[in-house]
Amino acid sequence: MFKRALIFAMLAMIAAALVIPALPAPAAIRAQGAVTVTPNRPYINVRLWPAIGATVIGSMAPGDVMTATGRTVDGDWVRIDFRGQEGWVALLVVDVTGDVNTLPLADPRSIPYNSSIVPYAGGGSAEGPLYGRLEESGARMRSGPSLAYPVMQNLPRYAEFPITGRVASNDWLQISWQGLIGWISIEAVTLYSDSGATIDAVPIVPPAAVTGVRLSDASARDRYLLVDEIRRTMDRAGATADVIDGAWAALAEGRWPVACSAPPLVEEYFLHAVGRNDNPDLVQAVLRLNQGIADINFSVQRYLDACLNGQASLTAAIVDAGRAAIVRAREAIADAEFRITGSKAVQVLAFNAHLNYAQDQFERIEAIWLDVRLGVVGAPPCANLPQQPPDYGLTEWERTTYPELIPAVNRLNEGLAVLRQAIGLWKDVCDQYNSVRGYTMPPEVGAQGYNLMQEARTILTDVRTTYLTALYSAPDFIIPAPTNTPDPTVQAILHAPYTPTPEPTATPGFSFSAGGSVTRSAIHPGCNWFGIAGQVFNIDGSPRPATLVHVYGPGLDRYVLSGSDPRYGAAGFEVPVRPDAAQLNTWYARIVDGYGNPLSPEVPITFSGGCELNVALLTFAQYR
Repeated sequence: MFKRALIFAMLAMIAAALVIPALPAPAAIRAQGAVTVTPNRPYINVRLWPAIGATVIGSMAPGDVMTATGRTVDGDWVRIDFRGQEGWVALLVVDVTGDVNTLPLADPRSIPYNSSIVPYAGGGSAEGPLYGRLEESGARMRSGPSLAYPVMQNLPRYAEFPITGRVASNDWLQISWQGLIGWISIEAVTLYSDSGATIDAVPIVPPAAVTGVRLSDASARDRYLLVDEIRRTMDRAGATADVIDGAWAALAEGRWPVACSAPPLVEEYFLHAVGRNDNPDLVQAVLRLNQGIADINFSVQRYLDACLNGQASLTAAIVDAGRAAIVRAREAIADAEFRITGSKAVQVLAFNAHLNYAQDQFERIEAIWLDVRLGVVGAPPCANLPQQPPDYGLTEWERTTYPELIPAVNRLNEGLAVLRQAIGLWKDVCDQYNSVRGYTMPPEVGAQGYNLMQEARTILTDVRTTYLTALYSAPDFIIPAPTNTPDPTVQAILHAPYTPTPEPTATPGFSFSAGGSVTRSAIHPGCNWFGIAGQVFNIDGSPRPATLVHVYGPGLDRYVLSGSDPRYGAAGFEVPVRPDAAQLNTWYARIVDGYGNPLSPEVPITFSGGCELNVALLTFAQYR
């Protein structure tokens, strides 16, 4: 931080002498300034992307006025300039000044930030008045200036690149890297210039200003994000099904609850028009998912009726009907899962996700071996070693259906084997250092580690630039539109009028207290597992199942129902945290309602007591 501040100060002194003329404000930004929004209820959430349940980056209080810069295709969400970064608010919770229909279409999950910028700019390298270097660590390059945009590439430590654009707040920089045009946070970048240019010499890149049409055709990443949304709905439906099935089983065994309660009803997944048009093969999958959700909600309602009517009126037929609905629901959700995974797009993206995971481990061990080569390592950093990524496997069905994946997987596994050697070699160094007094690493070991990293880099780069590029560009990557006549029942369901549910007015204060501690897990002992777990209790001290717990942090955003893990009690829950990231970050947990609004204080969690203290045991208790 001090180094970057010093460079900024030096550049500012040079700029004072050179007097660079001010750049005119882009026309698109001036036009968007005519539309503003202000809350129509107290303290509305500002989210990272346009969806209920998306990460909350702040809030707007009564009287706050923000400039609107975009809108979603369905018109339910508005993008705002939130203190220098992109934020999203639901249209129903704000009053708009100006014509919202003049705003450009936007969505960081599926629409490019600027349609005039080609993400894949060819193999050449661009030049700019200013350059950047990653001095401290690697960084992720995204397709737009926000954490909501998809990751395009993982840049290694010491990477250097020209800076081709910026946002007005200077928080994000547009760069050129290995033929790609993308965005990177300025926090990780050290700036320099051979000509004495300052950041003011870099042009501001405005968001796209096209309205009324979608800015891009369907892409693999769009589909991946859409499928991820559907899977989140599946996870919520599956958790509710597990809880209510357990409740029915208790009734069947004669164990009557102290109080009649049930999980909240699961909201059906709405496949919007863009998703239907670009991914017609997902229509039937969503239909089957919603059929399963309907059965789950039926079972929940029947359970409440049976409980409230009393034990004397309970019959075997009522229990059988409730549990049969859960069986049908699980079959429908399994069918939906099969329809989603039965496409080449999802198979390739799963392969890409494993490659990204391997790249993360590669960058961590590369930094260690590079420090060894540069002679800057004293005592070896043996805590929090990178994980050894396993080989990527293909099922027999995947091999038969998509044989073109086989050479890509083989090449990836070749690189993973080298990467595991490099990580294992460093582990051996640590073992020697910890067991042999005065141990000094032989020079040939350092050279061997560095050579292994060079070999792994060559293979992983080849996988990404040769094999993965070929898979992405194949004509059958996105499944074409079906040629059969659309199912009229499906069309009637999908084209029914849709009225979005507004976020409710926030209620001042909370209804749950929160507390806990980090301790050693009796269920998952050792250093290879970290997690957040606990219980939720009613106001009378009894377990409170089917309460929504939100656990989140860097790379983690999970909603889990209390009662989903009885190992921690009747209203227990558990959320694993990646072991390689657990001790490097702060994590958070809280009780929320069905709209994501907090019902308890936020509990910050840090794992700083060594790997033996690997679970945060939390207690949430209702007090009103």
